[in-house]
Amino acid sequence: MLPVKDVRPIDYLRDVIRYNLNLQEDRVNIYNQKFSIPNDQYLFIGIEYKMSKVYASKSEFEDTTDGFIEKQGLNTQEHYAILIFSRNTDALLRKEEVVQALGSIYAQQQGSAYGFSIARIAPIQDLSNIEGAAILYRFEISVVMLCRYEKIIPISWYGTFPFQVTEANGITTTTPVITEP
Repeated sequence: MLPVKDVRPIDYLRDVIRYNLNLQEDRVNIYNQKFSIPNDQYLFIGIEYKMSKVYASKSEFEDTTDGFIEKQGLNTQEHYAILIFSRNTDALLRKEEVVQALGSIYAQQQGSAYGFSIARIAPIQDLSNIEGAAILYRFEISVVMLCRYEKIIPISWYGTFPFQVTEANGITTTTPVITEP
């Protein structure tokens, strides 16, 4: 289970697969992380970010007890490739489990907690012929996720800018006195 804090979509996807397939930490990696496919016979998974499409963006202001803040929100549709490898038949026999993991109760619960949703139907492509005589079973599952990003930024306003006022009588103050006409 992921810790309760900001979670990246790719980490969420990795966690869902690891949890549902009951795999060790080193068996599910993010693509391009300086890893090598293990020399053993067993299942190995890589997750690769492909692209994203922004379909909503919002910025709103809020007055809080600590001052003004800006809340920024962004909704995206993100595409990932889940790469499944094995030298034995594990990849061939367990590739459907990966798709099942995407629609699992665990995936839904974690998605609700972190603002993600995974499409439950994903095509599985056989890439085993790339290896030729090495007979490495290799499959790619294309996944689409809906993601929500949020960011909160404090805003400076006229009451928070540092200033100094020197009055005609020579008294200097940093606390303004505004009188209504």
